[in-house]
Amino acid sequence: MGHRNGSSGLDCDGVRVQYFVGHDAHAHLIETTVSCTGSIQTTLLTGHDPLTGTVTAVFVAENTDAGGLTGRDQVVLRQMG
Repeated sequence: MGHRNGSSGLDCDGVRVQYFVGHDAHAHLIETTVSCTGSIQTTLLTGHDPLTGTVTAVFVAENTDAGGLTGRDQVVLRQMG
């Protein structure tokens, strides 16, 4: 048994969060962390200008419970203006 989140009982050692820089139809994996909490510093890759292309920050969180069921969610942040 790993570290548990007090309010949900979720095993935080099984929560994987990945950060990608998305560009048009592809993405570059930048960082992976395992935890229920924390922070990830967003960055831009050389050659990916948000003013001249479609650049996004993509966060994917995933967890598999003791019964083998996997939950996954994704958030995509786009620059506005």
